[in-house]
Formats: sequence, C-alpha cells, structure tokens
Amino acid sequence: MDIWSDPAFDKSILGIAQAYGPYEFWTQNLQPGMNPIAAWRALLLVAAMKDRKFAPNARNLLGNDDSRVRAWACFALAHLKEDAAVEQIMALRDDISPRVRFHARRAAQVILNRPVPPGRPSLGDDPIMPEMILLSSDNSNVQTYMEVALKAKGYRLTSAATEQETMQAALLLKPLAIVTDNQKGRDNLSGLNMTWDICRIPELRETVLFMLSADYVEVAFLWGGGDCFIHKGDLVNPGKPVVDYLAG
Repeated sequence: MDIWSDPAFDKSILGIAQAYGPYEFWTQNLQPGMNPIAAWRALLLVAAMKDRKFAPNARNLLGNDDSRVRAWACFALAHLKEDAAVEQIMALRDDISPRVRFHARRAAQVILNRPVPPGRPSLGDDPIMPEMILLSSDNSNVQTYMEVALKAKGYRLTSAATEQETMQAALLLKPLAIVTDNQKGRDNLSGLNMTWDICRIPELRETVLFMLSADYVEVAFLWGGGDCFIHKGDLVNPGKPVVDYLAG
C-alpha cells in the first residue's frame, strides 16, 4: 500500500479514527502543546480527510518538539498540496530525526512533483561511530538479509528473538532503529504490541520503528506509532527500504 496515494489507506485511517468517536476528538489536538500521541494521529486523519482548513494547523506543528508530529505534519501537508509550506518542509530535510528527514523529502517531492535530493547525510555512513540497528525477529533468513544490507552502509546490527529481549536490548542500546516482524512465536506477542509500548517510552521516542511482515497490518502499525511498513512478499532484499528510509 502506498500511503502517499492509495485511497484504501485514507479509508482505513478514517475508520480507525472514527472508532474513537467524532473526528473532532482528534482534530482538537492540532495545536502546539497538545499530547503528541494524539497530535500525530490527528495529522494522519487530516491527511486522509484532505480538508485544507487544517493546513494552518499542520504548518504550525512543523516545529513541534516531537519528531513524530513534525514528520506526520509534513505528510499531512503533502496530502493537502500545501504549496505555501514547501520552504519549511524543505528545511526539515536537515532535521536531526531520520523520520522527519524522510517525510520532509517525500512531502516536498509530492508537492513539487519533481525529484528532491536528501539533506543531511545518513549517520550510518560515519565510519567512526556507526549507528546501531536492532532486529527483532526469530527468522534467521531475515537476519541474514538485514545484516548484508545494513552493514554494507556502515550500520551495526544486533538481534533479539522475543518482545522481552527486544525491549531490554532497546533500553540498553538506544538504537537508531528497530526492525520487527509482527508474529513472535516464542512469546506469542506481536510487533504491533511492541510498537505501542516502545513509542511511549521517553528514552526510545526517537527510535525509528520498521515492521517487516507478511501480515496486512500497515495501517494499525502506523496509527500505533510505527514509521515504515515493509511487506515481506514484495522485495527480494527487505533491508533496502530500511537503508533508503534512514538515508532521507
């Protein structure tokens, strides 16, 4: 599913949001200083609604302290085709957060309808202090693919097989990113469950969350705090979209 253009994504987001009550339940959070967990979900809703009356609110959130809010503000403004925000969005290609850099560049491409180069270079290219990626999976084939793709770009890779092991490793290592599958047979918990937990831990709020799964849970994953969904059946090398995302 292409979250930038697929009407099915919009319909799914609208359905999830409505399950909590009227859309106003979320849009009232489109103000600086509001709960960021509610604000980024409100921005997903705005992107799905395509209602330009919320463009000023989304622009005001481009400078939010929470990187998820900044990232999804870029996403919403791209869906609203907000030309007036292009300069602000382009500047965010140099943001300290990989999720903001990715969304800023992609949003600029959508609004301008042309290629846009990345801003800040990938931190994984630093030979002195390579960034850590944590793989949460009990599949050895996935680990092999990821190891080849990530180490080729200078990232360090470590792994964990269960949710408990992943949480412990994440708190200890503070990784740049976590790549998780959804179904974890060893503890019968899911990547969705773990995503919900991780993005609400203050020490891990800047950790980028990827899900690599054959399960069709993309919308639930993003709504719960995830950053990038990779469907297992779509790619020969599932490590490539991780590298591409982190590069901006």
